[in-house]
Amino acid sequence: MTLPQDTTRGRPISRKNRALTRSQALEIVRASDHCVLSTCDKAGVPYGVPVTPVLVDEVIYFHATARPESRRRENLLMNPAVSLCFIGKSTIIEDLFGVDYASAIVAGKASLVTEEDERLRAMRAIIARHAPHNPPELNESYLKKGLPFTQVWKVEIESVTGKARVGAERWKSGVSLKTLER
Repeated sequence: MTLPQDTTRGRPISRKNRALTRSQALEIVRASDHCVLSTCDKAGVPYGVPVTPVLVDEVIYFHATARPESRRRENLLMNPAVSLCFIGKSTIIEDLFGVDYASAIVAGKASLVTEEDERLRAMRAIIARHAPHNPPELNESYLKKGLPFTQVWKVEIESVTGKARVGAERWKSGVSLKTLER
């Protein structure tokens, strides 16, 4: 296969024996508390920043400051193409000089959520995902106070790939993300 000279999009995954299915990769996305959002400005200068996402109906939502000087915000407005890197598991295996890992990469287009009902649903999903043990009143109070100063972004998934030391054939849903017992 001849690849275009100006992009690496569509390049086959390396280590095919460790590739996961789409469903397995989405399991990593759902289970990860954090990911790194990578953006580029118009000049192509990259910027990566951790975010606390939530996956709702195959759309990824995350929140950010509403400050106009935010580099993440400016990059997303200049260039909506993003990549999110999720590390579902990373355990060093010293005697093998390796890592028992599971990771997923999502590529997509980011957009600012401006519809108020969707913003509220997304923020409630983010709070439920990342603060599940808080009393509901505390979460609602936080939401009411913070929403005016918060932007919600969504990423429409264009592609998702995953890799794990165990690979798709030995992947066990609900088990393979647990830390390796040695």
